Amino acid sequence: MGLHIRVNEVGPRDGLQSQGKNLSVSDRLAMIKTLVEAGSFVSPKAVPQMAGTDQVFAALPFTKPVRYAALVPNMKGYELTAAAGANVANVVLSVTETMNQKNIRMSLDQTAEVCESIVRRGHQEGVEVQAYLAVAFECPFEGRVDPMGYGTGIRPLDLVPVVREIETLTGIQLGGKSFRWLAQQFDKQQRSSGHVG
Repeated sequence: MGLHIRVNEVGPRDGLQSQGKNLSVSDRLAMIKTLVEAGSFVSPKAVPQMAGTDQVFAALPFTKPVRYAALVPNMKGYELTAAAGANVANVVLSVTETMNQKNIRMSLDQTAEVCESIVRRGHQEGVEVQAYLAVAFECPFEGRVDPMGYGTGIRPLDLVPVVREIETLTGIQLGGKSFRWLAQQFDKQQRSSGHVG
């Protein structure tokens, strides 16, 4: 079977969160009519740019083939995502301890456990869950990351094959070791599920 690649646009969520200006719900809707990751269900105190994400989802035109996803940092975020009718819940596991602590105030092990719980619950409830591995090759706090040394703590790779993105947030060039590791993970997914998302 050939390799399948899915392009996931996260500008309406990741792009807006890094901006100093807060867009209105109507402005966000105009931006994401044909995009995928429409927002995140996080505390508006922590990320004020994502306040009103439930209103955004309520107003979206749910028509195929567009699938709207939301980023969820914890189980409460998953519950809000499911209630909003999102097609997909996205969870993020940063592969370094410091990034998890700085980003969501949880340890690497705690984040992995939350991701596992959300994946299991989504599977039970018929909600598609996708996982990202973030700062997979370089962390802004810990520097270069050896992908061969992730260890057994990155448990979502061993669950149902839901890892859809392996991210490097710093724009580094990937070396041969990183590409070999990526090839191994894609091969593992193909053998587990018959395809790579």
